[in-house]
Amino acid sequence: MRAKNISNQNCNLDLLFPGENEKKSYLTIGIGDGGNECGTGNIYKEVQEKINFGYDICTDRFCDVLIMSGVSNWGALGLSASLVILNGDKKNMEYFIEECYYQREMLEKMIEAGSYDGVSGKGELSVDGMLFDKEHLDVTEKVVNIVKQCI
Repeated sequence: MRAKNISNQNCNLDLLFPGENEKKSYLTIGIGDGGNECGTGNIYKEVQEKINFGYDICTDRFCDVLIMSGVSNWGALGLSASLVILNGDKKNMEYFIEECYYQREMLEKMIEAGSYDGVSGKGELSVDGMLFDKEHLDVTEKVVNIVKQCI
């Protein structure tokens, strides 16, 4: 048995992802790091067994393709980089690199608007409890360097 889907009543984007045995006419890709993200219903048994509070946090939303990453932001960054590289358009690659460097500014604006790190619970420059400038930016730089090699 899985935990009930707990989405914000005003924003039901999770409904884009099918429940068990539901079919959609489009491809769904889930990116997760802990089991509560849309699409990680694919591995709900593992989430319940292996993750602290897994039964409480696991989702009932499934996907066609599941990307698990140490931090879901990193999985999304890797997917985006892969798509822009496969596209092969140098201008798109340059735009991707440029946008990567706006992450800090976006995070600052989110904090100003009242957001906080879901792990630390603090309104600080961190992602999943990891300092943005130290750990998160390091991963971003590695992904950007891969894209730069393809230009």
